[in-house]
Amino acid sequence: MQIYYNNTIVEVATTISLQTFLSDLGCDRLGVAAALNQQVIARTEWSKTTLKEGDSVIVIEIAQGG
Repeated sequence: MQIYYNNTIVEVATTISLQTFLSDLGCDRLGVAAALNQQVIARTEWSKTTLKEGDSVIVIEIAQGG
């Protein structure tokens, strides 16, 4: 199954939750926001959100400035 991750195609073998997908990529740490198909998904919903063929996941890392 193909998932678009920050405009790059990532192959996953089976149905997967957003939480597992981000964890496998090392992107599940604090300070990270995720959007699925241009809709921001609350961190509390990541484990309940199942990815489907062709979904687009955008990950944004929040940084402090100064």
